[in-house]
Formats: sequence, structure tokens, C-alpha cells
Amino acid sequence: MEQSNKSGYKILNITIPKTIFEYEEVSQNDVAISLHLSTTHHKNNNLLIFDLKAELTLKVAEKSVGNIMIIVRGNFEKFGDSELLFDDFVAVNAPSILYPYLREHITSLSVKAGLSAIVLEPMNFAALIKR
Repeated sequence: MEQSNKSGYKILNITIPKTIFEYEEVSQNDVAISLHLSTTHHKNNNLLIFDLKAELTLKVAEKSVGNIMIIVRGNFEKFGDSELLFDDFVAVNAPSILYPYLREHITSLSVKAGLSAIVLEPMNFAALIKR
């Protein structure tokens, strides 16, 4: 039997260590949403802690009526002699893995808060990096 020399990055866990959701009750028909995404990471040997942070501002007629800030954290372990470059993993793969968790959390929070569902558009991180 042939042995496979697998290598890559393994997800150890995904958590949501921080959520802030503040808003004023307003007519939901006029709410404009702006989104800012950012990432941070810390590498220690073969372990990578990667944070995807979303900051949303809710506005009505240019007046801020709410803020949402969420951090989704992924803990990854590099194993084997991965051909996937670290810079590519943190720029494309890690945010692509965590973003669906972020989207679902925002949608769930907005509905539970009594707002209309806030559904972020899917995002292609590979295409964003090419720009």
C-alpha cells in the first residue's frame, strides 16, 4: 500500500471571541449598512491564530444608528511540508474558511435583535487579492 505524504493546514477550532451589537430602534426600511473587514494573525511554530474582524455601521440618513463588531477566530495547525505558502494561506484560505461563520453570526444576531436579516454577500478572497 502506498503511503500518502499529506500536508497542509488543519482547522483545530473556530470560535467567536468577541461580539458587540448596538443599535437604536428605527424604521428598518431606510437603514444603510457599511462593512469593513480586517484580519490579524499570530504564528507560533506550526500553530496559526487567525482573526477575521467585521465592523458594520448602520446609518439612517447619514446618522449612525448602530454598530456591530465581530471577531471570528480560527486556530490552524500546519502539518507536513505544505506547498501552500503561508502568505497565501493568511490572505486567501483562512479568511475564506472563517467568512461563512461571520456571515451566519451577523444574520442570526440581526434576526434575534428584531431587525430585518442582515445578510452579507458572499466574498471571493482570491479575486480580491488579485486586484
